Amino acid sequence: QQLASPVTAPVTGLSMKYTRRRGYHGRVLAAGSTTIRIPGIRGNVLNGKEIRILYGAGAGQNRTLTYVGETTHDAGVITAVLGSNVGITDNLKKWRVNQWAGYTLAITYNTGATTYRKILYNTTTDIYISDVNLQPHEPWNNMPFYTATPYVIPVVTAGSQAHYQIMSADYTVDSAWTVTPDTGSYFTTLTGGIYLLSSAAATPFFTFQYYDVINDMWQTKTVPQGLLAAQGTDFAIERTGKIGTIYFANTGTVSSTSRTMLDDGLTLERDRYANHRILITGGTGAGQNRRIVAHTSNTFTIARNWETTPDATSTYEVWPDFDRLYFLPGGTSTIFAYSAENDHWMQGQSFDDGITSNITASYGSWLPIGVTTGARIAAGVTAINPIPTAGGTNYSIGDVLTHSTGGTGAQVRVKSTTVGGVVTELELVHVGTATGFTTGVGKTVTGGTGSGLTFEITTVGAAALITTASNHFLKTGDSVTFAGCTDATWNAAYTIIGVPAINTFCVATSAAASMSAAVTQSTTTIYDPSKTWVPNEHAGRLVHLMVAGTAPTSQIRWVLGNSHRQLNVATITAGVVGTSKYAIYDAKIFGVDDLRKEDNMKGYGWANTGSFSSIVDNTKNWVPGQWNNFYMKIEAGAGYGTGRLLIANN
Repeated sequence: QQLASPVTAPVTGLSMKYTRRRGYHGRVLAAGSTTIRIPGIRGNVLNGKEIRILYGAGAGQNRTLTYVGETTHDAGVITAVLGSNVGITDNLKKWRVNQWAGYTLAITYNTGATTYRKILYNTTTDIYISDVNLQPHEPWNNMPFYTATPYVIPVVTAGSQAHYQIMSADYTVDSAWTVTPDTGSYFTTLTGGIYLLSSAAATPFFTFQYYDVINDMWQTKTVPQGLLAAQGTDFAIERTGKIGTIYFANTGTVSSTSRTMLDDGLTLERDRYANHRILITGGTGAGQNRRIVAHTSNTFTIARNWETTPDATSTYEVWPDFDRLYFLPGGTSTIFAYSAENDHWMQGQSFDDGITSNITASYGSWLPIGVTTGARIAAGVTAINPIPTAGGTNYSIGDVLTHSTGGTGAQVRVKSTTVGGVVTELELVHVGTATGFTTGVGKTVTGGTGSGLTFEITTVGAAALITTASNHFLKTGDSVTFAGCTDATWNAAYTIIGVPAINTFCVATSAAASMSAAVTQSTTTIYDPSKTWVPNEHAGRLVHLMVAGTAPTSQIRWVLGNSHRQLNVATITAGVVGTSKYAIYDAKIFGVDDLRKEDNMKGYGWANTGSFSSIVDNTKNWVPGQWNNFYMKIEAGAGYGTGRLLIANN
């Protein structure tokens, strides 16, 4: 079967691998007990296919889809293509900001017809399908228009201008959801995909793409610069999929800490399943999976904290370390591994990853959005009556109206009208930028296409305008959790009450002052306020800092030490707030051999006892002085994360 041409044409050579655990990805738009609404794709092509919730509410569940129908929510004619082909403009629209985030933009007529793209976010007139700064957040649906066969870039030339639709599709599922997905959930269909890796003449010296079979579309994946100095013609990729069967499942009662899980029914040989993967299949924390760093007879230590700590209701399975793609470059002895879940390459086993920020806003299981400022207003508009005091005339749906009875900057939006443009419903857009607001009816407005509208402010109170470091996809009603502020009152969950723009949103707050970052990025630190690391657990590992986009410049450093949220490194170009991605992986790179093969001579194992200045392993028979000046790290158990330089051994 002929595939669409790759976005980046292969050169010199290529290597391809099929995966059946992936397919068509996207955000859940809505769900009921036995239904789900997802972004649309060419009619009923997903009928009878299997869907898997990857993260968010309902994670880990698989169901079979039955097609109900598709909905066209809006349509129009493109009046402009946004720079670098990252989206479209329709100047006749007055959309709510991020109203269509997660939906499908379909080019349905004239130049570019049959092109389908997911919408990242939207303004009142612009729809964006690609943003390099959001590649870490959305690596599966972040693709500009391109010209590789059979696709073309939409045009606005009179007589051939492209028409578009905004679409979704509704399905029933074969059995009720155990946990119903919501708008924070993310899915894939198990319809298959193909990874393609090829060499490139210049840095980063290779390209990497993913082909969604059922959608007939390529997605450019991240290829950091600095991993290769050159690329040969003899190379290969190999995938470790979730194939075959499980090794074992839970046998007793589960209990956990943030970094461990105990099954009191197990009697395992120590570390038999180290570097395998544990998957929570039911109960508390279902859908999570973690790499096993080490284990005793019944307790697993995992690579990074659980998001939701499993408990006695949880069930699990142990599998090989699935969903990795290994890359053996030509002409070198290097091996790299790619994580499909995290869209990053690593040289050794991965421990964690994230985005550099001073203050973060976390939504569900998505990577946090970086925040630059949170400007507090002592008495902003925090709620309005959606029914106007007077509806006025000649208004249009989508008109944004500015409050003009005291105060400054508060805005409302027209949600619905009747014949004659009489407004029947409003929504809050902006809490305001200066005080002077009061509650009550009859508040006047300016702007829009009509006149005569007045409305009621129902509550006035402390509020804030949050400005994000990159454009965001958040909507009114979403709950976000802030971290990294000096004032602990800010470091909590807040509900968004208005979204004025794609880089701002509003919340009501109990904080006494504007946001202030407790720590900032520097040339010797990498900071992520959303983390809760054990102090120095990453000391002696490598951190890979990538600036932005699908071919980011790279810096790799030893981690000298870490606090709960900060990595200390040698001098580095500071990460960009909200856009630079980092990945922490083991300094023991893939392919490293053991210095000694005999079990009683190897430099790893389990301690029998220890003290503040020594450690004892009675199973060893080392050569005295064998480990002088080597670095030792505690990977599991008491003292986890501690590292020391060894001065002597017997």
